[in-house]
Order: sequence, then structure tokens, then C-alpha cells
Amino acid sequence: MSNPALETIKAVQRCVQSDFRQEKSGESYALVDENSGQKLEIAVGGLSDSVCLVIDKKRAKTKDGAPSKDPTLPFIEPSEPGLTSKVDAILIVSRDDVLYVFLLEMKTGNAGNYLLQMQTGKLITEFLFGLLKLHKKCDTPVPQFFGVLCYGGERKTVPKGTTRHGSAIEFEERQDLKVCDWSQPILNAKDLVNAAKRCVL
Repeated sequence: MSNPALETIKAVQRCVQSDFRQEKSGESYALVDENSGQKLEIAVGGLSDSVCLVIDKKRAKTKDGAPSKDPTLPFIEPSEPGLTSKVDAILIVSRDDVLYVFLLEMKTGNAGNYLLQMQTGKLITEFLFGLLKLHKKCDTPVPQFFGVLCYGGERKTVPKGTTRHGSAIEFEERQDLKVCDWSQPILNAKDLVNAAKRCVL
């Protein structure tokens, strides 16, 4: 029996260029923000399948200091402020035939316009899924979108044992998107999914 959520993940793995996919190291993705240097490890052990897209690529420097083209959205005029601002990574996972999309934004200080970045990441993902479906690469189910705001620098102390069942992760509604804050160096994707499931049940 086919699983549209898993088929979608496999189609993304197949159809998105490797430059924009984070390869797994063992059972985790090791993310590094190219702009700030912030690091985040996403443990994905125990999930049937996943793919992590890295879409906020560092821009090339120009000799005259003018804005250069965005590697992900090269057709957008770079001098127009805000249009190419997006999340650092998009984690797509499947659990119990449901497709979960986590929009990850890494910050070292001021959160700034993170919600706009997440909404842009959501639009990019919807475009990708729509394109794959249009060309019959997969039959994408309705995805469940969530935002994760990851803070670097000073870490919050998480009580021992609370991350095992995801109780330290709580999503809340922020401008039509369910978002959680995270400030640990390791993020367990199963905990993310468990917290997300509580929102959609």
C-alpha cells in the first residue's frame, strides 16, 4: 500500500539539487548557519524517513558592494528588501502517514522578522510540493506546517528527562503558524513530531 507522505519525501530527495539538501551524518543532520556560524544538530533516529533542505545560502560578494543574487531565489531583484529573507532550513518528516514540515530559523540574538522568514519558507515548500504534484512525481498529502525558532548563545536548562517525550517542546499560535522556541544544541525530531501531533489531533 502506498504512503503519500513517504513518497513526497522521496520525491524531494530525488528532485531537489544536492546543494540544497543537508546530508545525514549517521542518524542526524548537522546544521551550520552560514551567516552567524550557529550550529544545531537534529537527531532523526526512529523516524521512517526525512529530508532536510538548506535554503538560506550565503550570497557571493560583489566588487562594488551592491546586493548580489540570492542563490535560492535568483529571479528576485536583490535590491528589493525583504523578498529573499527566508528560514535557514526546512525539515520534512513522515509519521503515521502524516507529512510534517518544520521551518527552522536559527538566531543568535534578536529574533527580528522570523515570522516573515517562516512564512516565506512555507511558501517555498508549498511551491515545491505543488510542482512535484503537478508533474506527477508524487501525490503530496496536505502537510502540517510548524515553525521552530532556534536560539544560539546562552542555553536554557531543560529538566532531565523532559525531552525524551517532547514535553519541553510546546507550539503556540503566532500569526497563523504554530511556533516553538528552542535553545539547546541538539533537537530531537521525534520530540518535535510528538509535540506537533498534540496540535493536530
